[in-house]
Amino acid sequence: MRRPRAWWGSDRATLSRVLAHQLHAEFARLRLGSTSAVPPWLWNDETVLSEMLGEDVDSLDLMSLSAAVAELLPGYSVEPGLIRTAAFGAWCAAAADSVRDQPTTVTFRSSGSTGISRSTTHPLAQLEEEAASLAILLGTGRRRVMSAVPAHHAYGFIHSVLLPRHLGGLPLEDLRHHNPSELTVQLRPGDLVLGHPAFWHAAVRGMLKPFPADVVAVTSSAPCPPATALDLERAGLVRLVQVYGTSETAGIGWRDDPLARYTLLPAWQRDGHGLKRDGQPVEPPDRLDWDGNDRFHVLGRHDQSIQIGGLNVDPKQVRDTLSAHPEVACVAVRMMRADEGQRLKAFVVPRIEDCDRTRLRADLRRFATAALPPQDRPGAYSFGPALPVNDLGKAADWLVV
Repeated sequence: MRRPRAWWGSDRATLSRVLAHQLHAEFARLRLGSTSAVPPWLWNDETVLSEMLGEDVDSLDLMSLSAAVAELLPGYSVEPGLIRTAAFGAWCAAAADSVRDQPTTVTFRSSGSTGISRSTTHPLAQLEEEAASLAILLGTGRRRVMSAVPAHHAYGFIHSVLLPRHLGGLPLEDLRHHNPSELTVQLRPGDLVLGHPAFWHAAVRGMLKPFPADVVAVTSSAPCPPATALDLERAGLVRLVQVYGTSETAGIGWRDDPLARYTLLPAWQRDGHGLKRDGQPVEPPDRLDWDGNDRFHVLGRHDQSIQIGGLNVDPKQVRDTLSAHPEVACVAVRMMRADEGQRLKAFVVPRIEDCDRTRLRADLRRFATAALPPQDRPGAYSFGPALPVNDLGKAADWLVV
């Protein structure tokens, strides 16, 4: 496979969008619930990054932000003395240098919606191949790309950075600063809309008017509920292409009928009950029910049990147990990060937002002790008004504080 040039590194608008989305998402991860960060669509070359992120940014935050960009773009570096004082344009210039020097890979971090967040490095050639396949599926006639997906995630990068070029260099507009209910007001005939299930659900609930003629869409990051897809069709959307895969695999299959089986993208082949790409076996993220060699239904995730102290633990069962506590509205449970410990952790949304959280934490520990074996009991409890999600609307990790 030919090693492609990372053309997007010399496209300043595209590179700035990818970088701004990555930096803003990292700050949101570091400061869960903070509203101080200026949204990325308001960033420009002259403003200083530490000022854009708000008054409470500190040196550790800035080091983490620099590391997040280095993870996305191998070879990226900013001089330590410039991290706090450099304007966003200087960060972009350093990123452009790294893309020029390391043009063949891009690294994405998964949301961790089904477990621990992981980073995966993808050959740029494979991402370009997927974008080219999607361009063929979508056909001709698109006039503009309207994107509601963050460009630093695997799907957002493929769909909003690479795909427009494979469709003939279409112009792209960012929808993320618009209310989803205003979607159809923003559209014109011939538009291609890039979204994810949470975006589509919000859009169809508050839609102000039907879709214009000849609008098609792509959705990814998680299964789109059939009811949402059918509501979009009734509202006049001509076609909704659903892409199945993960951050680790990128796209695996597609369908444009919410009740149909997925079809493998051209780069993938069936390998028994699993998959292979470029001759290498790949474990699928879910259990797949095959119909022939290229069509499948997704049956659900593999067993999500993890081991703590040598014993199997199912975070879902722990979540269900904690949800029975009368003061808990909802709860998320997952494994701690390596630097946090070797136990489960829980994020709790109390039924009464301004409750005494110290008292509730102690009560939850007593509740867990009575209801769960030792290995199942969370080692840390965090609280907030809503469960953590990323900018794709998927369940996200949180820091134990």
